[in-house]
Amino acid sequence: EEKEEAMRFLTSPDLFGEILKDFETIGYVGEETNKLVCYLAAVSRKLPEPLSVIIQSRSAAGKSSLQDAVLTFVPEEDFIKYTRITDQAIYYKDENSLVHKLLAIEEIVGVGGAAYSLRALQSNGTLSLAYTAKDAATGKMRTEEHRVNGPLALNGTTSEPEIDPELADRCIIAAVDESREMTLRIHNRQRESHTLEGY
Repeated sequence: EEKEEAMRFLTSPDLFGEILKDFETIGYVGEETNKLVCYLAAVSRKLPEPLSVIIQSRSAAGKSSLQDAVLTFVPEEDFIKYTRITDQAIYYKDENSLVHKLLAIEEIVGVGGAAYSLRALQSNGTLSLAYTAKDAATGKMRTEEHRVNGPLALNGTTSEPEIDPELADRCIIAAVDESREMTLRIHNRQRESHTLEGY
């Protein structure tokens, strides 16, 4: 039954309309293009060359809400969400822990020095690290190697007007609608959700 339902959804002539309706159902109004772009980028995690997105807006304009709405449609085992990543953190992930995953970062500025490793993983599909470690048997130092495999899709948010050009080259930039009309739509949807009919 689940397979039949999934195939009906996949072969629907109005697939995008159904996806947008699901976003409306969970309370995210407007932003039709951004919702579809972010959803498709999330689904692309399964492809050999996934898409990546950075959602850009001023503070409190809805970028995190869009990211969270998209993650609602991704199985928990298929995404990892971080607030901040330290410089070397990605290099020490388990070898296949990021393969075909969606990596969601709340504020892209929080990646700091890890931006290089993310860019390399996006471009090359793998990271390799050589480091020195003491051999337990001999006590001598020797070179160890560690590899982290992709591919992975990236979904980040930022309130910065300027995005690191190296990262921007590898991502779709989704600018959030900050218009008065959009704010009114959000307020109306929030009011409706507190009515019996909206519930």
